[in-house]
Amino acid sequence: MESKNIIAFAGAGGKTSTIYACAEKYLQKQKKVLIMTTTKMGTPRQKELFTASADETAVKDVLNRYGICVTGRLVQPEKISAWPDAVMRRLARLADVVLIEADGAKMKSLKVPADYEPVIPDWCGSLVVLLGLSKMGLLCGDEVHRYQLMFSQEEQITPETYERIFLEGYGPKICQAQDLAAWRRRCCFVLNQADCKEQAEIGEHIFMKMKKKADFPFSYCVISLHKKIFWKADYEYEL
Repeated sequence: MESKNIIAFAGAGGKTSTIYACAEKYLQKQKKVLIMTTTKMGTPRQKELFTASADETAVKDVLNRYGICVTGRLVQPEKISAWPDAVMRRLARLADVVLIEADGAKMKSLKVPADYEPVIPDWCGSLVVLLGLSKMGLLCGDEVHRYQLMFSQEEQITPETYERIFLEGYGPKICQAQDLAAWRRRCCFVLNQADCKEQAEIGEHIFMKMKKKADFPFSYCVISLHKKIFWKADYEYEL
């Protein structure tokens, strides 16, 4: 499998939904899609897509039946955690595309990553970082996971909030990655929840400003996953 077909997803504001939307797009192209996590994620609503087994035969069976398989260590009735890295790498060979949830956000639309986040396998080929646009004007303390790492509790969410999270929160992780990490060179920032034209214009303006400031390459996308609207995309994967 080409590393570019192993995509890690980080951030907040529709990360898991985006993973499943991507999986459906690849499925339409007759690709077998494996979904895993390096942290924790919920089990799928379609229970037949899930196996709590790391056995290759079990994973192959789900992939052959449905084209999509979600696998992980069951830690709660509807919650899974990561398999060991060696197991994930072995299972990844069974699919055409691997989508990895590499970050947690406690159901928030924005997130500032801790030093150890996101958890991206070194064999991953691409990174997608999402944030949700729907909380503009609200308080960081209410809407941003780990807000205290970058903002005050009473600080309002503005376009600059998104710029700082992308560039100062996730940017250092990208810049510090080893040159051999393929995902470092294939990073896409996504603003989701742009449910109207005005929000989409704000999103595009955020990325235009970021392009002038960033010291690393990235592509970008402004979308409303809920409304299935793709306002602006400089992006090569299935969203």
